Parts: sequence; C-alpha cells; structure tokens
Amino acid sequence: MSEVRLNIVDSNGAINGEVHGSIADAVVAALSAEPESIPELEAALERFIKPADDTKPFCSFHPGANQEPWDAGILIVDLAARIAVVESSYSAPLASGEVQYHDGSQATDFWLLYRVPDDWLFLSSVDEYNDLRDEQYRSRERPQLDARSVLYGEAMIEFVVKACLAARDEKDQDPIARIHEAWLMTSRADLRDQSPRDVMLAKLDFIDFDLHTRELQWSLLGEGPPPLARTSPAYLFAGFGTHEVVVYYDLMRFLLAECWKRISPKKSKRRLRRLDWKD
Repeated sequence: MSEVRLNIVDSNGAINGEVHGSIADAVVAALSAEPESIPELEAALERFIKPADDTKPFCSFHPGANQEPWDAGILIVDLAARIAVVESSYSAPLASGEVQYHDGSQATDFWLLYRVPDDWLFLSSVDEYNDLRDEQYRSRERPQLDARSVLYGEAMIEFVVKACLAARDEKDQDPIARIHEAWLMTSRADLRDQSPRDVMLAKLDFIDFDLHTRELQWSLLGEGPPPLARTSPAYLFAGFGTHEVVVYYDLMRFLLAECWKRISPKKSKRRLRRLDWKD
C-alpha cells in the first residue's frame, strides 16, 4: 500500500487524484513556498521533484473533491483554509521535516529540509477537517497585509519628517536613535495595530530557515531551486528575514541622519549667516 488520494483545494475549487505516497509527502513540503493556488503549488513542488518534461504534476487529476481514501489513505491540502489532513499508512508528513529529492527520473540520495508556515493546521481526521474548515476560511478572509507599503512608503517618510521637525522645535541635540526607536515600537492602524518591529519579526525564523535550506539545497544539487513568482502572494507579502531587517535598520538610520542634517538648528543658523553675508 503506497498510494494515497490527494485532494487539493484553493479559493477557486478543488481537484483530486491518486499519487504515490512520496509525492504526497513532497506536496506537503512544497507548502514551505506558501502557495495560495493550485498552479502555485505545482510550481512549488519543483523544489523537491524536478519535472521530467512540460507536463504539469496534477494534469491527470479529476475536478472536485473526493474524500474517500485510496490504497494507503488520503491527504487533503486546503490552500484557502491552510489545513493539511493526513490519514495514511504510508507516512505522516508533519509541518517540518525532510523529503527525498527526485531528479525527474528517480529518487536521489539527497534529503531536503522543509518547514511549513506556523499558521498551517495539521489534522489527522477528515471529519475534523470538515468541522473546522469554514472557521478557518473566515479567519483568512481579509486581504493580506502589505507591510512594505507602510515601512518603505509615504507613512514612514511622513513620520521621519514630522519627528525631526518636532525634535528641532524641542531643541533636541541628538534625536536620531529616539526617533528610530519610536518608529519601530509604535503600533499603527495601517499595520493592523502592530508596530513595525512586530511585523518584521513575525516570520523572521521561518524566512531565515527557508533561505538557509534553499541555499543548502543549491549546494547539494549544484543548481538553484525555482524562485517564487513575483506576482504570487508569497512574494508580494513575504515576511522579513534577517538580511532585510539589517538593511532596513541601516536605511532608517541613513534617512534620519539626512533629514536631521537638513533641518537641524545648526543647519538653519548656518543658512541664516550665509543670507546675512549675501545681503
């Protein structure tokens, strides 16, 4: 008994088909790329199974859901609700682990690590899934937060300028660190009552782990894993890793220093003296 019935559900519908248990394991691992649709899951699966031709992995699947177990059992991957249901005697894939890389013709000796985002719910009962899925759908109904439009956009620029002007009026001689801290630690409505720091640290471990394991995969296989599509939610609304946090720190310090240099009291006095000399 080595096959399972695989159901894949997204916001547009569902498909099902019978696959080898190892493929089902790789599908769970592919959730590490945070796919939101069936085509995105097909693309993410290439991290762990190299396609032998242009055939899509799920091209033979049937439309709709089928919750009847097949051979070794059943796997349901609900991308819309972020629920994975595993009822299988072949294996029991978890939210983190490793899968054997398939090079398109056979399984290799390389085992690749993966980690699924923390908000995925793993269940061992189809009945439990049917009870919980509507609640999970509702919890994910609102649009994803576009944090970078705030952290890199007009809201950040406005905060920097206003804070520097206020510091000048208060005759603060060195306000940069204080302003920087205030920006990072203050909750904001446009970040859903989170602070910039909260947002940047929310998925730090997950992003760092994914970057590290994909780099390790590149080293083992001698070729890079497929990148995220730039139009995918996983790319557009990605969490922050350590690299970006460090770069963002430097960016904020640079912008604050430049703003303060232009409007600080010393700068204003020098400008006045030049004007007096010209007059």
